[in-house]
Amino acid sequence: MLASLTQDNWIALHETMASALPEGRYFDVSIEDERIVLTPVVLSDGAIAHERLPELVQTARNWLAAADREFDAERDLAAARCLWEAVRAAVTAVSIKRGTPVGTDADMFALVVALDKEDGGDYKHLVRFGVAQSLNDQINGPGLRCPTRDDFDFEVARRATKGLVDYLTGLSAAVTSP
Repeated sequence: MLASLTQDNWIALHETMASALPEGRYFDVSIEDERIVLTPVVLSDGAIAHERLPELVQTARNWLAAADREFDAERDLAAARCLWEAVRAAVTAVSIKRGTPVGTDADMFALVVALDKEDGGDYKHLVRFGVAQSLNDQINGPGLRCPTRDDFDFEVARRATKGLVDYLTGLSAAVTSP
C-alpha cells in the first residue's frame, strides 16, 4: 500500500492502515533505517504529558497555519479538518495542564464547560467549541456538505475556531514543567 507525501509535508495514510494503529492521536515520529516509525504517545501519564506540552501547543498552531493555507487555496473541506485537529490539540494541551485527561469529544466538551464557568459563565468558549464541532460534523457526517469559500457560515466558523485555539494555546503555553 502506498502513502504519499503532500506539498505541505503531510503523509496521508489509507484508512485501513490508520485503523490498524494503536489507540491514540499522537505519535513520536522517527526515522530508523530509512523508514518512518510512528510510536504512540500516551498523554495520560502526567510526567510524559507535561514534557510534551510545548510540542502539543505547537501542533495546535501548526494545524491553524495549515487551515489558513488550505483556506487560501480554496480547499475548504481540508481547512475544516485542520481546524478541528487544532481544537483537539489545544483542548488536549489544556487538559494536560489541568491534569484532566480528555479521551473523547464529551470529555473535551466538559473541559470547555468548566473553562467557561471559570471565565464568568458567558459560554463563549462553549459556543466556539460547538461551532468547531459542528463544522467537523458537517464535513464528516452522512450528509457531506462541503462549504464553499463564499459561505459566510464557514468564515464565521473559521474565525470562531481560531479564537478558541488561540485562547486555549495561550492557557497552555505558559506551562513548561509539571
